[in-house]
Amino acid sequence: RRMKKTSRNFSFAAIWVAVLLSACAAKQEGILVHNAWVRPVAQGENASVYFVLFNHTSETDVLTSVFSEVAEATELDESTLNGDVVQMTPLEYVLVPASAEVDFRSGGLHVMLLGLKQDLKLNQEIEIILHFLHYQDLIVKVPVQNFPEPDSEGHH
Repeated sequence: RRMKKTSRNFSFAAIWVAVLLSACAAKQEGILVHNAWVRPVAQGENASVYFVLFNHTSETDVLTSVFSEVAEATELDESTLNGDVVQMTPLEYVLVPASAEVDFRSGGLHVMLLGLKQDLKLNQEIEIILHFLHYQDLIVKVPVQNFPEPDSEGHH
């Protein structure tokens, strides 16, 4: 009898591990944002928002626009180095390939918040809303900090 009890406990433990693993896998569905941040900036100025977009779907999607209540307007921009000059080019959209990540970082893709309606103060948090062609809108909480936090969620 003792052996049966042990095997039942083992089966229960195996089921519990499977449930936990499937719950973890479920978190990795859809389009997710990691490591969002923006530097402290004074009201009336412009700010760049950085983050990593993970597309865990099997379909390529398109980030069509971004909205934030803290800015008069927003743009999807890309910085490129042309000789010694950094050029910023507004983009109509950003492709988000299936099963891939898109890095919005300094010196590359970023979201511009134009004409800030308030100061962005250190340790504050703002919201941006990402609009996609197919996927649902994503509300992203963006911490105001001087440098990006190290990735605590296991960067892919």
